[in-house]
Amino acid sequence: MLEEVARAASHLLAGLVDEEWERRFGRPVRLGKNPTRPKTRILAAGDDAHRLLEHLHRHGPTYRPGPQVEALRQIVVQNYYRDAAGRLRWRTTDDGGLPPSALAVVSPYDIPAR
Repeated sequence: MLEEVARAASHLLAGLVDEEWERRFGRPVRLGKNPTRPKTRILAAGDDAHRLLEHLHRHGPTYRPGPQVEALRQIVVQNYYRDAAGRLRWRTTDDGGLPPSALAVVSPYDIPAR
């Protein structure tokens, strides 16, 4: 997804992608291991996605999002919300829940796959 933004408008990533992002996303994913504290990692990933989308909206008024950015936006809206204190929270059935699985987008690559 970052690659899509980098191809179309790399200047928009300046000031956003820092050493912390490189530490989290610059290493290969290890499959087959259960993540430690999965809920914390899910919220951190959601926070990063939300931060990216807000940054693109704020600093790129002329930037036209590609399909992966649009899919990411839909994923964030479907899975997260901000509570009254402004903290990012994972959606549950108690707060409106998730969309039906037939309508849910679960990956930036999900739309072309369908």
